[in-house]
Amino acid sequence: MLTLPKMDGYEASEILKSRTEFKDLPIIAMTANAMKGDKEKCLAAGMSDYISKPVEPEAVAVAVAEKLSLWLKIKPLP
Repeated sequence: MLTLPKMDGYEASEILKSRTEFKDLPIIAMTANAMKGDKEKCLAAGMSDYISKPVEPEAVAVAVAEKLSLWLKIKPLP
């Protein structure tokens, strides 16, 4: 399992969002946690959105493209 060595994603998000230059940075969580309340925990930590695992390999590109399109305000590829 891949984890952050010094802090978790919640703490990293809180630190980033506390800095003026990153306050508008979209942060999209991809986590193995898919329990009730996990999305709310991500949003409370300052993350913009959430994708839960497991995901099918083919679906990863679609899910990521949809979230990036939403948060970066770009049109998805056809």
